Amino acid sequence: MRNCLLLAGPATQPERLLVCLARHPEVTTVSDKHLSQRLYGAARASVRECRSAATDDRRVDLVSHGRAEGGAELMRLFGQVRAAAGASVVILHDPDGPMFPFLEPPPVSLLVLVRSAESAAAVIGACGIERVVSAAREALTAFRTRVGGFGVPADRLLTVEEDRLDADPATGMAEVCRMLGVASDPATVAAMLSPLPDGVRLMGGE
Repeated sequence: MRNCLLLAGPATQPERLLVCLARHPEVTTVSDKHLSQRLYGAARASVRECRSAATDDRRVDLVSHGRAEGGAELMRLFGQVRAAAGASVVILHDPDGPMFPFLEPPPVSLLVLVRSAESAAAVIGACGIERVVSAAREALTAFRTRVGGFGVPADRLLTVEEDRLDADPATGMAEVCRMLGVASDPATVAAMLSPLPDGVRLMGGE
């Protein structure tokens, strides 16, 4: 079993990846713009309880306590989703971000979706304009720094290159499936890449 947080880099389209992954029989995905708020809410409630119970003889690091409770709330959420869906891989994503600053990295993997600076510039019609490409590079560097700030070990950082998915959807999606430890056979991947709902482009731009 694997629990993943999807973190979307600049100029990426995580909804496309989530829709495709949700079609895999071993995967369930949840995109919830209130996810970070829920974790912060649990942390704040825990801090209030500690503050009210604290005495002069019992000093409590409220920030650390709150962050620890936020991490515990995240794991409870993963458990609830897995119990309801029965999937071996659960992927959560907060489209509004950023995610909660944990005291210690929870036992989850980070599924990190990135796009190169050059293609990010192309997305907004600024291909070859150096100042735009430079700004895209800076944004990508800042994003990678934020990802590193979670403290998740390197073996649990799963990087997905959106350029790769666009260039060769079937091969790219099979690689993602193998990273997640789920079936990656051609029939399963083909089903994942079948036409998407209106308004959501398929990997590869179809």
